[in-house]
Amino acid sequence: MIRKIQCFDDVSSMWISKKKRIMLNMITAASLWSIWTLRNDFCFQGRSWRGLGYGLAKLKGNLQKWTVLCDAAQVEVLRRFVLLLHKHRGELLRVAWRDE
Repeated sequence: MIRKIQCFDDVSSMWISKKKRIMLNMITAASLWSIWTLRNDFCFQGRSWRGLGYGLAKLKGNLQKWTVLCDAAQVEVLRRFVLLLHKHRGELLRVAWRDE
């Protein structure tokens, strides 16, 4: 069972035990990479914001490219994640800092 990520502290806490959470770390890395390349598209390619769907499509594409790094069970986890991403694509996404 994967716990719900509510803030960036939750994301960074998973990097400590990377062998236990290899797939979650891969999905997080792909998400951050997708955001970075989306930012580069805005800054250097002159692209404009087309909506959240464009960013999610970029993430989906990155995850599909990264399946070569996975064994069969891990590919299934990525496939399920992409299906969940597609299912919840209309929901508002939010990353926040944990309240202290």
